[in-house]
Amino acid sequence: MPKQKPAVEDIQDFAQNIGDTVREPLLMLDTTLRVQSANRAFYQTFHVTPEETENHLIYELGNGQWDIPDLRTLLEDVVPKSSVFNDFELEHTFPVIGRRVMLLNARKLLAGNHGELLVLAMEDVTDRRRAEEEVLKAAADLKAIETFSENIVDTVREPLLTLDSTLRVHSANRAFYQTFHVSAEETEGRLIYELGNGQWDIPALRTLLEDVVPKSSVFNDFELEHTFPVIGRRVMLLNARKLEAGNHGELLVLAMEDVTERRHAEEEVLKAAADLKAIETFSENIVDTVREPLLTLDSTLRVHSANRAFYQTFHVSAKETEGRLIYELGNGQWDIPALRTLLEDVVPKSSVFNDFELEHTFPVIGRRVMLLNARKLEAGSHAELLVLAMEDVTERRRAEADLKAIGTYAQDIVDTVREPLLMLDTTLRVQSANRAFYQTFHVSPEETEHHLIYELGNGQWDIPDLRTLLEDIVPKSSVFSDFELEHDFPAIGRRVMLLNARQLLAGSHAELLVLATGYKSQQDSVRAYLGDAIADKVGPVWGFDAGGELRNMWRRTAQPAAASQRRAEGHAA
Repeated sequence: MPKQKPAVEDIQDFAQNIGDTVREPLLMLDTTLRVQSANRAFYQTFHVTPEETENHLIYELGNGQWDIPDLRTLLEDVVPKSSVFNDFELEHTFPVIGRRVMLLNARKLLAGNHGELLVLAMEDVTDRRRAEEEVLKAAADLKAIETFSENIVDTVREPLLTLDSTLRVHSANRAFYQTFHVSAEETEGRLIYELGNGQWDIPALRTLLEDVVPKSSVFNDFELEHTFPVIGRRVMLLNARKLEAGNHGELLVLAMEDVTERRHAEEEVLKAAADLKAIETFSENIVDTVREPLLTLDSTLRVHSANRAFYQTFHVSAKETEGRLIYELGNGQWDIPALRTLLEDVVPKSSVFNDFELEHTFPVIGRRVMLLNARKLEAGSHAELLVLAMEDVTERRRAEADLKAIGTYAQDIVDTVREPLLMLDTTLRVQSANRAFYQTFHVSPEETEHHLIYELGNGQWDIPDLRTLLEDIVPKSSVFSDFELEHDFPAIGRRVMLLNARQLLAGSHAELLVLATGYKSQQDSVRAYLGDAIADKVGPVWGFDAGGELRNMWRRTAQPAAASQRRAEGHAA
């Protein structure tokens, strides 16, 4: 028997050496939960010594840092019912080493003369747990990103296809299904060329996917024009990207933009540009055809262009004109204060101006009166232009001056005539009267001009015979003479007037009626030539009799014939 003792000691030393070699902390507890021994890893991990550890209750170790409710549960409730226990997780904040997650394994051993022992092995899995948490967090983030990406893909308005390395559809977004009127069942897992009964089996697309994309991981704006069965002829721009998609392997994202309407719009723009060019040419032809001089100025008042009439009128060339300030043209002949006023003060406040009169002596053509019209135009690529149109009204102004002189001359004659005269317009309103009229009837111009003739002098001219003349007789004849009118006028008493009327075309006054009045009647003329007896027998000439006929005008007069008169005188003798 004495020979066996060293063998037991050897075994114990062997066991101790194993314990000290193990990298995880180990505690040997007796049945009272006092520490029999601990390995080097325990002392190093928890920063304690054998003196502070051995023969102490486990709960007293390190100032009670092991007095942990979960550990008590393990040692006092779980282990007694089972001689083995693995992976009991304990999370605790230790004074020196901080927060730790430990996995505990427990074994009951029969240890010879030591009686029953409990081996407690501890594995610090704090870093592992943190790594697992990071992995879980990363997985959650990845899932969130994937969900986020899928939501973006489904939100994008342009169709998207995701293809695997064999060009089979991995997924498509909602816009793809809606645009091409296909379902997920008809799409996912199929070769792109098989989609929609082969509507994507397009030579240009094969070229892109099989030749172009493999040589480049990115491709933009590959234009594809094709007639699709449901949606018809479309022009599509394709972008392609190769993606490394984790456990999905390599994927190819194909984004499609339908630019059909854009292409139509671009064609319309080109057509509009051509039309605009045609209109511009047409406009230039019109401008060159117009007989009045035209200048087109830019916003700095430099000449953009001029028409043929301008060059011919002012005896200048295009080279001397275009690109120059208007004030520099013709050695400064257009540097005119009134023109500066028009262009710098008047036109900027109004986009349109008409009939600005400019009188100036030009070096070659002499004194001229010009009427200027100005228009601001928005001229497309030319920005804002100012069109200046000029009309030479020199001869017209001379004619107007001559006409005015003639009018003054005529008015002087009218005012010189001794008999009263009235000028009436077509509504029988007085345009003017001469001095003799105002003096004869004791009225003023203010009481006369622009009034109806019947309103003059408190209605003294509202005479039935005069209405007959003006409204019935004159309209049928532009001339009438010796219309006899007998009337009591308020200021001058009973008067017999002879009226002559003439319709005149009076230029800017349109049609006028000249009404001339006199005091002598035709009966006075009969009296002067034939004597009182005959005149009394003839009676009044002109005016209306009781039967409504003109007196002694269109029928025989009342005096006897000359032969009857001589016989009567013979019998009397």
